[in-house]
Amino acid sequence: MSRWAALKSQLILVAILLVCTVLPSMFWHDVWFGRSLDDQELAEYLTDEASPRRVQHALAQLGERMDRSEEFSDAWYQRVLELTQHEQVEIRTLSAWIMGKGTDQSVFRQKLLQMLDDPQPLVRRNAALSLVRFGDSSGRSELQTMLSSFVVESPFEGKLSFLVEKKDWANSGSDIARITTEVGVEDVVAPVSGQVESRLVSDDSQVKGGAKLLVLLPDPEHVWESLRALYLVGTAEDLPLVESLRQRTEYGETLKRQIESTREAILGREKPR
Repeated sequence: MSRWAALKSQLILVAILLVCTVLPSMFWHDVWFGRSLDDQELAEYLTDEASPRRVQHALAQLGERMDRSEEFSDAWYQRVLELTQHEQVEIRTLSAWIMGKGTDQSVFRQKLLQMLDDPQPLVRRNAALSLVRFGDSSGRSELQTMLSSFVVESPFEGKLSFLVEKKDWANSGSDIARITTEVGVEDVVAPVSGQVESRLVSDDSQVKGGAKLLVLLPDPEHVWESLRALYLVGTAEDLPLVESLRQRTEYGETLKRQIESTREAILGREKPR
């Protein structure tokens, strides 16, 4: 092998090593929310309209700072309020979670009350959970939905093709069906996570917009969070739903204990004084 050929081989090897080390670190830099942001980066990421991932990273970091009771600029609080109107459901959902950490901000409570009317269930659920931290039970009806099966409706009219079977697990945002419309093929995504309990229409059938497609069992994580909230704000109206969970054999011991704790807390509040 000539000296040039040997040098060329070494250069190629170095290039490969750089790709294997630099690119993963760049990928981590952009998507791993655990990387700490300084004040300048936080302000930059919060307003980066071109990168929703950066906005989510900044919100996650802001939440960690709020947990540590750090001081914030009014501009950051104002930006969180603005992001509650973001077109991406993930950012609205995260904004609702963040505001639950700022219980000293009455404007957050007012915004969370408005978010109970958001068209996306994940946003409404986080708003309801965050309101409990303000001592506000206005989201109780939404907390109840977290304990119940969720019916997925068709957002389109056309020929249906399911992508999931009974007992399959569907993550929120994942494709669960496709509908062939007059103008093309549209995906139907799961608004919330859960196991498919049943399909309500036949595969390859024609459906209209708003048609009920399938039923998802409640996500155990959502059940857990709702029970913890109802432990604080639940009333006698919530007892039948909480009681029904005691019959679910698939729940682990931790969740079963929370069911009993929530039930006892509600019963204790309902006793005559």
